[in-house]
Amino acid sequence: MTWFGQRMRRDNRAVATLEFTIVAGMVCFVILAIIEASLLWWMKADLANTASSTARCGAQGYRFASTTCVDTASTQSYAVTMSNSSLFMGAVASSDVTVTSNVNMTSANSACGTVSGVSIAFFAVTVASRYFTFMPPPFNNITVSATGCYPISP
Repeated sequence: MTWFGQRMRRDNRAVATLEFTIVAGMVCFVILAIIEASLLWWMKADLANTASSTARCGAQGYRFASTTCVDTASTQSYAVTMSNSSLFMGAVASSDVTVTSNVNMTSANSACGTVSGVSIAFFAVTVASRYFTFMPPPFNNITVSATGCYPISP
């Protein structure tokens, strides 16, 4: 082995810098993945809040003919307004809101779950969003949705 090769094997001055570079890249990747997953969970909680508030507004509006949530269009508009008051402005459009005004919990495909022997009608709202399309894979193709149900007073 030549003199240069022997000298390079003993020289370890840049080893710490190289190890730091490798580890720092992995740590940054993990931190960014945690932040993206946290944003998705935050969005899910925000959509759940929007869906439950809209379902309550719809159940009260349809029953008592209040000024808001008296039909499908005004209920969808209320959901969009509720969603835009959070951190994720513009995440929900009217086409992303599904309104079902009379859900019976005894049917097998009920949006509010299934309970045998219950004859109460529910107002169901499903809110969906594909807000995170700007993120890198695998987070860019995720549709986040939530369903809220509220009993309709007889």
